[in-house]
Amino acid sequence: MLWNVLWPIFAIIGIGFGLGKSGLLAPRPVARLTFWALAPALIFTSLYGSEVRPTVFGQVFSFVLLFSLAMWGIAHLLCRALGLERRSESGVVLALIFTNCGNYGLPFLLFSLGQKAFDLGIVYLVSQQILLSTLGILIASRGERYSFKSFLEILRAPLLYAVAAGLALHESGLIIPEYLLRPLSMLAEATIPTFLILLGLQLSQVRLGNRLREAGSVTALRLCGAPLLAWPILALLGVGGLLRTVMILEASTPAAVNALLLALEYDRDPELVSSIVLLTTVASIGTLPLLLMLIR
Repeated sequence: MLWNVLWPIFAIIGIGFGLGKSGLLAPRPVARLTFWALAPALIFTSLYGSEVRPTVFGQVFSFVLLFSLAMWGIAHLLCRALGLERRSESGVVLALIFTNCGNYGLPFLLFSLGQKAFDLGIVYLVSQQILLSTLGILIASRGERYSFKSFLEILRAPLLYAVAAGLALHESGLIIPEYLLRPLSMLAEATIPTFLILLGLQLSQVRLGNRLREAGSVTALRLCGAPLLAWPILALLGVGGLLRTVMILEASTPAAVNALLLALEYDRDPELVSSIVLLTTVASIGTLPLLLMLIR
């Protein structure tokens, strides 16, 4: 069963990786297509047709926020133990807090646990995107150039509007005409393979640096420490069942490529962050299936 889950994911990632290495396709145009068209369509159609209650959003966002703050504190202690400077610490914090819950996590949930888990993963993705646009920029830019105008970037993101529209129409009971829903559904169906190709393209640009000791320590915390941290937080929030399983898995996915993009933008030791992204992605081939077996 696990082979059936992992094989399609890494086969499509491999296609994207090969296209990126050969120079036939660049990540940026695919990322823009995903951000502005495919992902909003996927989020809207998933929420419009799902059974996810609005109260679930509060639970998921509360978990993501508490988990991120707790991981920030642990990252600070780890960086002190490794003797890293503040610039590198910011990069490590980004890599530990923000996970590849979209490009990687959503396909994994869909193939392993089904549509209901996938819909809950959408809520996790949206919650993390909100934090990435606020807390992520704050972490990356602290002590450097920073403006509250950065927070306004979240208002440009189409994901929030897709969430609001999907939930509003779902709760209202209004039925969207088929001629309007069908093109959105077609875009949504293209999102998962495009997510995986994009991840492969992005990984093809990552270089493994000379920071294996530090990157290995962070990788162990990201993949093994995250579920141990997530469990008590979920218990504190009273979350159980399928939602708990989804939250633990999403919190234990590899470091996000978006964390690397922020590290590059604000010069937060991108060499170390790129090593962490690559190592966590490769190591997750073993850790995520094992975690799935343990918590199911």
